[in-house]
Amino acid sequence: MSNSKWLKEYHSRIIEEYKFSMERKDRVTDWAIGIFFIALVAYAELLRESTPPIWRIYLIVGLLCFNVRLFFNSCLAYAYLKKWRYLLDMIEKHWMNNKPSLDVVKDKIKKLHYTPRTTEKRRHFVKSQLLAGFLLLFLFPLFLISFEIYFKLQNLNELIVPISFLFGYFVYELVMFITHKPLTMPKARKKIKQALLQRVRSKRGKLAKIIIIIALVSISLFLVFAYVLPWCTMRIHIENVKSEYLKIMENINQTETKDRLRSFFDRNYNYTELLTWVHGKLNFSWEEIERHQDPFEILDYGKGRCGEFSILYVSACLAHGYCIRLVADIFDDHTWAEIRLSGNWVHVDPSERKVNDPYMYERDWGKNLKVVYAFEDGSFGDVTSNYKMSR
Repeated sequence: MSNSKWLKEYHSRIIEEYKFSMERKDRVTDWAIGIFFIALVAYAELLRESTPPIWRIYLIVGLLCFNVRLFFNSCLAYAYLKKWRYLLDMIEKHWMNNKPSLDVVKDKIKKLHYTPRTTEKRRHFVKSQLLAGFLLLFLFPLFLISFEIYFKLQNLNELIVPISFLFGYFVYELVMFITHKPLTMPKARKKIKQALLQRVRSKRGKLAKIIIIIALVSISLFLVFAYVLPWCTMRIHIENVKSEYLKIMENINQTETKDRLRSFFDRNYNYTELLTWVHGKLNFSWEEIERHQDPFEILDYGKGRCGEFSILYVSACLAHGYCIRLVADIFDDHTWAEIRLSGNWVHVDPSERKVNDPYMYERDWGKNLKVVYAFEDGSFGDVTSNYKMSR
């Protein structure tokens, strides 16, 4: 095959490689932008539902990990793109004025195409991709994390795991990028020295990869068993509690239930008199008792704990036309109520016979309230901050 024919076929091949690298880079960018907006929507939804700040931080850390992965992939794609563009330009210049010569062209092709080398240094690829838009994809999630830490998060110790994972993953991707063979710059060294250095780099890179992979697998297993599985269990528990209390509120808000319960009273009672009435009908018991969620079953049984007291009290208030809702500490299994007076929600604990003392659980009981929900007919909301002494 003549040199000119070979060069023409090689030129066509490089054009295909160039197109492939361009498509790869565009695909990585599209993925980065798409994941970025999906994560923002999910973050906004979690913020609207008033979920704990640490969950939102985990979401942002996940987004940053995706961005780091896609960023370094974009750098690699750009490195290949620059290499193919350089070879194409050199071949086209040779065709136009025979400069560089064919021997120089062949030498460049041999050095660049058939060896793990590129035309520029890594820092150029990193800088170009940051300026191409990845800088914004990194800065905005970091701003959200700063916002969560400064305004929302109360226990900074919770940051240790997500920040450590993010740092470890970044180091892993950085090592993979640095030791990636196609990004080795051509340097003017003797062949023996270059071969020795490549061998040392190769062994060092493989050892670093093995160490980092083992570390990441260990961290991942720790995170799965220490956080992911407990988090999934916690979410299932929260959903079960939500479903249970919404069902209770739906039952006691029915007109038939309110009318029947109203018939137990010979006059209108105010909310403090209803508290006394409930304690006259129920006896608190720590013994093994049947648990009930229907106000009439509670009245018939005559015994109960915080749940029965609160359900009966809320039912009686609803029968008297009050706007009231059930409140539950999701993880410590305690239930009370909030009644709306003069436009404000007022704390009422029927089993403890306490009114407007929301800090009693942390001040007197030593609780650390984590998730507290208030339930109305068909809706619920996070009211944890109303019961925290330090917000």
